[in-house]
Amino acid sequence: MAMTYNAQKVPFGAISTFRVTSALFGVVDDALTWNARRTMAAEFRSLTPSELEDIGLTAAAKDVKAPGIFARIAGWVEEKLEARRTAEQLARLNPKLLDDIGLTRGDVEAYRNRATFF
Repeated sequence: MAMTYNAQKVPFGAISTFRVTSALFGVVDDALTWNARRTMAAEFRSLTPSELEDIGLTAAAKDVKAPGIFARIAGWVEEKLEARRTAEQLARLNPKLLDDIGLTRGDVEAYRNRATFF
């Protein structure tokens, strides 16, 4: 029995546009998360030791700092590099091994596409 693959053509530039907008949304989300952590750390620093004890924290919680924007970017780049290394390792597996772990070659390609920067 022959298998057919019915894929619709994607408009020119649609995938690149999607990747760029996804990256921008990720940056905005990271900035919002960073700001929320920075604000929370400032609130912890304003609490007295007895207030910290009331909520189950120690004075060491005052030393918590939100990671800087460069640390967030470095973390994002490291995640992408790790995903790329994983995709390369999966691509080297033969179809039998991929089947054993419940993946197909298409799954590996999809993961590889997500692991790219843009």
